[in-house]
Amino acid sequence: MFMRILSAVTALLLFIVQSTSAKSADSTSELDPKCPAGTYSGFEWQFDIPSKKFIEKMGSFHDLDWYFGPLDSTTGTDNTIGATRTGKYSGTTFRERLVEYSLSASGADLTMGVVQDTPGYNIVFQGIEWVSYLERFSVQSICGGRAAHISFTAVYCVTDTDTAYDLYEKLRQGAIGALADKLGARLFAGSCEF
Repeated sequence: MFMRILSAVTALLLFIVQSTSAKSADSTSELDPKCPAGTYSGFEWQFDIPSKKFIEKMGSFHDLDWYFGPLDSTTGTDNTIGATRTGKYSGTTFRERLVEYSLSASGADLTMGVVQDTPGYNIVFQGIEWVSYLERFSVQSICGGRAAHISFTAVYCVTDTDTAYDLYEKLRQGAIGALADKLGARLFAGSCEF
């Protein structure tokens, strides 16, 4: 009986991981699911401007103006593992630590990872308790340097996963959409013929 339950739970977890990590039709892998016309995945986008334009705005750990607005404080050297930032979002204070930062020599590809940096301090936001989280984003140059591919992933320990997922989607869509508008970038799907 225990093995059947374990097998069912494992199958369910695999389904959840696969469904939440699905990429859009404009992904770079042939193995990724393709979204039907008029639909898009929640955490990946392709834009018709060079990735460096996004990196100029998103590439500083100590600057969240593109995302939430100004920070309250920072420690350490910007873009150096171990640096921290503290800010507020919608009245809720957060403190994060940089755990991953990689910028290519050309300056056209960036990966950044942050974790909640206050052990024992759980963030309560919109009725959800966020015990801990890891957020990672990357900006990659595509189409011979003429376009950008942006992706976000997150792993979090929360009291309400459904609401947290919806909130995560709205925050990322809003932040990336607003930044793309400021940069004059347009979404495109599939090929590099734009």
